[in-house]
Amino acid sequence: TEFCDPEDDKSKRMIELYSPNKRDYKIEHDLIVMKYEGTSPYPSYVFQSLKGQVVDGKGYVVMCMSWYSYGHDTCTLITGYNGITSFSGTEHFALAGCEFPSNDCECIDMYGSPGLDARGKPQDFSDGKAFRLRTVPAPRKIFDIGHWVVVDEITADQCGAGKSPPPVSPPVGPPIY
Repeated sequence: TEFCDPEDDKSKRMIELYSPNKRDYKIEHDLIVMKYEGTSPYPSYVFQSLKGQVVDGKGYVVMCMSWYSYGHDTCTLITGYNGITSFSGTEHFALAGCEFPSNDCECIDMYGSPGLDARGKPQDFSDGKAFRLRTVPAPRKIFDIGHWVVVDEITADQCGAGKSPPPVSPPVGPPIY
């Protein structure tokens, strides 16, 4: 899983979900990506349904702002400029089993800690990216920054966008833990 907010081209913001055990799999149940903004403990009205989407042959579902950002060979779905990929890098995200965002959704995976301000904290990926280490084998309902690498000041060509599985260890560069 990766969230990317490149400093040089905000139209190339993207969310990449990686499944280590699903390939060419159609999502047939209610599954959404929802976000929490600011210090709100309640999910935003902005969400992305994944029902009916297909996990590609490499295990990815890639949500892009626009087809022009990465191309139709990379982007599984387009969220638009007001969708789930419209973020600043300080939001919290959840993969949840439900049709619409609510606190009653079954949380499957979490990035961040809803209700807390993420600005300037280790999870803040503004102008950068955050990705889960491959050594974390399964989704986590409780966020642990130790399972993620946050890299500051990246360009759009440094976003993963469905290219390869997450690394086992942090990349060379200025990671923040």
